[in-house]
Amino acid sequence: MKYIPNRHTRAVVTNRVNLFAVFIMVFSLGCGCTGQQRFDDSILWSVEHPVTGARSYVMGTIHELDTNYITLPLDQIAALIAETDFLCLEVKLSETRQQAAKFGKAMFLSDTAQHVMKALDEPYQTELLGLLQSGKLANALPWELALPRLKPQAISFFLLMGNQQRSPLFQEANFQPESHFEQYAEANGIRVVGFEKSGDQLSYMIRDDGTSFEDGIEQLKVSIDYFSEDNAERIDIYANYRQQNLSLLPQEVYEDSIMVMRNRNMALKADSMMQDNTIFLMIGAAHLPFSSGVLQLLQDKGYQVRPIEVVIPLKESR
Repeated sequence: MKYIPNRHTRAVVTNRVNLFAVFIMVFSLGCGCTGQQRFDDSILWSVEHPVTGARSYVMGTIHELDTNYITLPLDQIAALIAETDFLCLEVKLSETRQQAAKFGKAMFLSDTAQHVMKALDEPYQTELLGLLQSGKLANALPWELALPRLKPQAISFFLLMGNQQRSPLFQEANFQPESHFEQYAEANGIRVVGFEKSGDQLSYMIRDDGTSFEDGIEQLKVSIDYFSEDNAERIDIYANYRQQNLSLLPQEVYEDSIMVMRNRNMALKADSMMQDNTIFLMIGAAHLPFSSGVLQLLQDKGYQVRPIEVVIPLKESR
């Protein structure tokens, strides 16, 4: 049976995706080897060209913050952006909004003969509904109606978003660093470049890459287990980010082949641009650290990579 989302369902999904798209978290590979710099202890780095010595910058972000708990040194960052020729983002936020409707459509199964609630056994069904119907995800979609129609990869994506929002350091989304500095750059005549196409990036996040339904179900089970309230190893990415600890994700995520590929592509694009220009590269924080992160890849090309001191005030949870 072919499922064609009705106008109301498409509208709900499109509106929710506009909220969730800004959360898109990019990932990096692996862990540092003994004796090798890990690049995991600062959100801001200088990168000097091996021949000219021209200085560029790389900053790791979380795409939405609650400034009641985490505030960035906006003046310091703006001053460094003003030194450079280009502000480079994963994707321009204006393009992300334009792709929201396409992303919503890509979340649905084309054939609902197989669906998540048939494929999962009862304990997984119960745990999944509990995760989706609690906290800030509760009003994201009408879950009992949506689950039989969504790809398992899309549901894993929503679980990731929900986990981020469960942090005691996140109560409301009131600041988007990339959007803020994109507007700053454009107002000051600094050119803005996106390193990825928004449609491709959104497809990566829901694994719209030919992953089979069966593989998607297995990935969803891993997500349910990890994001379970009973999992003491679940990482609070906001707490780690506030401490400038860039170990934000479980090891299995860092090793994903798509994430490795994206890191390499961004490092190649940064290197190409830095041959004739200086840049301020602002990307998801998990792109930066460890042996196959963007910073190590640039150091391997001869760039001198150094941390820049940044102070993030430690505000108390409300």
